[in-house]
This record gives sequence, C-alpha cells and structure tokens, in this order.
Amino acid sequence: MNKNLRHKLKNIVFAHQQSGYNTDMTQKPKVTFLPVNIECSFSGQVTVLELATQNNLLINSSCGGNATCTTCRVFVESHLSQLPERTEQEKETLEGRGFADKERLSCQLQAFDGLVVRLL
Repeated sequence: MNKNLRHKLKNIVFAHQQSGYNTDMTQKPKVTFLPVNIECSFSGQVTVLELATQNNLLINSSCGGNATCTTCRVFVESHLSQLPERTEQEKETLEGRGFADKERLSCQLQAFDGLVVRLL
C-alpha cells in the first residue's frame, strides 16, 4: 500500500474513532443507557425498548410498544444528527404534544451504534 493511501486510511479511522462510531468490525454495536451508564450490545435491527428489555433495564410501556401511550419516552443524548426520522406511528402519537427533537419513543427508535439515551 502506498504511503499516501495509508495516511488517508489512518485519518479516516481516526475520524471515526473520534466520532464515537464502532470501527472494530468484530465488536457488536452498542447503545448506552443513562443515568445507569450501562452499555448494551446488539445485532440486527432492534428498537431501544426491545434492547432495554432484553438487558433487564426498565422502560415503562403501558401500550406494550405500540406507540400509543408515550410512557416509553427517552431523551437522546448523542448523535442527534444521526437520528432516523420519526415513524408515522410516532409522529401521530406525538402530534400536538410539544416533544423536543431529542425526545423519542423508545418503542419506535431503532438502536444504532454509539447511541446514548437517558431513561426517565
């Protein structure tokens, strides 16, 4: 590998490490839950509520994860620019309730590597 290409790749890896993204492809992606400061790894597609439940972290969910009650609300503390758009169900439920962009329904929010959420 030539010296310029090696230098560019090194800079890319460094930038990813600084951004908090998982650069080790052998590691599973993780979500951090605050204020308990617990990291939970996952594979495949899973919602924040499902991931919390799988790891014995309590998030209230009166409606059973159907996006109708808002009791599973969490605050996103990192990677706000990486947040996926709200699902149609989430949009309908939150309409007129004045939720901030960083307030999300954990039953609708897909987990992604480096995500940090604050439990209520």
